[in-house]
Amino acid sequence: MEELLAEKAAEQAKGQARSKKPKKKKKAGRAAAAGDEPSEAPPPAAPAPPPAAAPKLAASAAERAEAALRAAIARGGLSALEAAFAAAPREVREGSLGVKARVRCDRLLEAQQEAEREAKQEAAAEAARLAAAERVQEVTARAAAVSKARKAAAAAVAAAATAAEAAAAAEA
Repeated sequence: MEELLAEKAAEQAKGQARSKKPKKKKKAGRAAAAGDEPSEAPPPAAPAPPPAAAPKLAASAAERAEAALRAAIARGGLSALEAAFAAAPREVREGSLGVKARVRCDRLLEAQQEAEREAKQEAAAEAARLAAAERVQEVTARAAAVSKARKAAAAAVAAAATAAEAAAAAEA
């Protein structure tokens, strides 16, 4: 069984080695049959587009950038709008849509900063409330301790008075 597998593998290896060489010969033979000489030169590149196509491509790029800016303005997200604005060509950024996008970016940025300021103020107010509540708890705990100490002192005074009366009664 192993011998059969080894023989098949050897035949396949020979077949692969032979198949590479004839392919090259076949290609050369086909070129000679067609009357062409095999050449090493690469095939000619596709012709360059006419010069009129370049402005058309630029116009379509500007149109795509404008469409992206309009979509970003409509969505209302600051990061998407900034990304679309940054990716737009200069002529779009400087045009009326670019100005509109920049104004929208500025407004969104101001709103974001205002929201951050409000959040900071709310956090500071909450921290102040928590600190005040903590101080109230401390004062209440001190007052409870003082009250407890007063009761203990009053009990000690009463015990001392009782002990003094008992001592006076024992002497009499």
